[in-house]
Amino acid sequence: MSQALHHTIHKIVGGLQLPNDETGNCHTFVTKLAKECENLGVKFVMDTTIQQLNEQGNEIVSVSTSKGEFTADAYLMALGSYSTHMLANIGIRVPVYPVKGYSLTIPIDDFTAAPESTVMDETYKVAITRLGDKIRVGGTAEISAYNLALLEKRRKNIEFSIADLFPHAADLGKAEFWTGLRPMTPDGTPILGKTKD
Repeated sequence: MSQALHHTIHKIVGGLQLPNDETGNCHTFVTKLAKECENLGVKFVMDTTIQQLNEQGNEIVSVSTSKGEFTADAYLMALGSYSTHMLANIGIRVPVYPVKGYSLTIPIDDFTAAPESTVMDETYKVAITRLGDKIRVGGTAEISAYNLALLEKRRKNIEFSIADLFPHAADLGKAEFWTGLRPMTPDGTPILGKTKD
């Protein structure tokens, strides 16, 4: 058990230790992946809004964007929750729905009082993870379409778990509160593969 949890031992009924489980920093991973892709000749066009996919027959021939029209040999849809609307415009239906989650990112004040690896609070469905010199606390699964409003009651729910389990690890007043939309399919399996011609 993590040294940081010793003071809350009386609150813990049981747990599972998964020694092969790992946590990754998505931002770091994607940043390094982009760098590797650039080294292979990939060109990224940032700060660009995709306006529509353009078809001829049953094939996509170009993509209209806020920076002009782009053509390619093949097109990959990877817009997460927003893929559904873009594909619907060309007659492709995919069962992907946005499930809203809330997170806090907090700088660690006391590393000895912070989690060493991911801890799941199953009672409140909150995950608490150390990411370098920060703690990431995330939870909830809200069905609210594409609403990105930050609800204070949701913040309080996830703040409770970190304050309850790791009260001396970080100053919640320094927390960055944010939300995101997880792309979900009915059974949780991602949709991969080529569309029909």
